[in-house]
Amino acid sequence: MTGNDRGHGRENEEHCPSWCVAEHEHQGDDHQRWHFSTCHELQLSELAGPVESEGPRVEVSLPFDVCLERPWGAKTTYVLIGVGAEQARTFCLTLESADRLAAAMSEVASDARRRG
Repeated sequence: MTGNDRGHGRENEEHCPSWCVAEHEHQGDDHQRWHFSTCHELQLSELAGPVESEGPRVEVSLPFDVCLERPWGAKTTYVLIGVGAEQARTFCLTLESADRLAAAMSEVASDARRRG
């Protein structure tokens, strides 16, 4: 078994991308398997607070994960960004979408700094 076949015991069935750190033998059947990278945890600040009540919104700090994912057997790699295990606050974006989002966020932040 090569380094690219690691973790699933069936040689050459599915080659792991070089960034994959998954131990596929613990993931179950093929439909339950996926490739994933090491997550980068970023402490980010967001404006949060009561949505339906009258209270003020406040800035809070929370950990965001950023990593790569690819479903088993797929050719497309996704950038996962989200708040830990909160599925409702997680996005899996194509690489192209992640690039566009990063560029747009950088542009908006730069514009805000320039304009004060």
